[in-house]
Amino acid sequence: MWRVVLQRRWNQANPGLATPDIPGVAEHQRGLVCLQELYRLIDPMPNALDLGYISPIANLNCPTPTSCYFCGPVGDLGEDRVVRTSEPFMDPSKVRMFTTIRNRELAASCVAYYEVRIGETTPGGELVNWEDHDQLVGIGWSARAFPHFGAQPGWKPGSFGYHGDDGHKYSGPRGEAYGPKYGKGDVVGAGIDCKRQQVFFTLNGQNLGPAYCTAVGHAGEPAWCGVPARLLEHGLFPTVSVDTFSVIEFNFGREPFLFDLQEYERELWEQTGMAEQYFDSELPKAMLFHKTCRTKMQGLGHFQGQDSDDQSWDEDDGYDDLEDHHMMLGAEELLHILEAVQEGIMDEEHFEIIQEHFEMVDDDEMDDVDDY
Repeated sequence: MWRVVLQRRWNQANPGLATPDIPGVAEHQRGLVCLQELYRLIDPMPNALDLGYISPIANLNCPTPTSCYFCGPVGDLGEDRVVRTSEPFMDPSKVRMFTTIRNRELAASCVAYYEVRIGETTPGGELVNWEDHDQLVGIGWSARAFPHFGAQPGWKPGSFGYHGDDGHKYSGPRGEAYGPKYGKGDVVGAGIDCKRQQVFFTLNGQNLGPAYCTAVGHAGEPAWCGVPARLLEHGLFPTVSVDTFSVIEFNFGREPFLFDLQEYERELWEQTGMAEQYFDSELPKAMLFHKTCRTKMQGLGHFQGQDSDDQSWDEDDGYDDLEDHHMMLGAEELLHILEAVQEGIMDEEHFEIIQEHFEMVDDDEMDDVDDY
């Protein structure tokens, strides 16, 4: 039931990322996040270009909701026309965790990310010669008031950019050396790390490192990565300047990213203690129950040497010790609950058993759960 409800809400909130399959929890988070929690964290995410935002004099054509190219005369190249998404990523100074899509499965994340692939040909299949004309692409993020013509991402207040013509990063009129130049045939990504409070960019699957960070103890007006907090009220939009005949294709998560974002997230959770902080403050008691049960079963010799997703164990081994470990649940009942929590298919019966368990455990055991 939860899978169907989760799919319906995700598809309604993010039609550009709609999935025809009933999604599960992303592989790298199975056992950590349940479907009910993913449902609670769903909000609209950037998933398609905003055709109404494009300037009428930009000479941009968008053959699909996630692709565009310049279709005007050669002499008009270099006028700094931009496209952005219809939905922003929420205010990064306030968001802590949200549901997103990873390899066609749903995951809890604190990292907003998208990629653009710069084609080598025109829509008609002709090779684009970038050396003959001033063709360029700039990728980044911008606040709602960013102009749709005459500026590249990062040139105006409330925006960040990484430009292909010089490899510089921008969050103001003057750029700074940051990464390699890029152009046709390249895949460029832009990310917001809400946990570390950083803006970062990638090129052909490689993380170029933090471009902008929020300084601890920032004085004066509240700011996030140097941008006044008041400009972030309506979130940040994925924004790209398009001055090229090459077709630009956007990927907001419908397809796997070239950059290994899942590994980045896994390292982030491990290095910052994100999982423990998240569990302690936001996950329902069901997940705490899952953790303490799993810990205690490991203490009784179960799960050892097994894959984390394999929760089978010998029914004749160790169950006599359950009472001594305050489990107060029968073996079959415990297995049933663990599997239900793992798969996110809990029903009223499961919650009643969980509630009963938490009423029966003593204070010392609850302290152990909180400290796990």
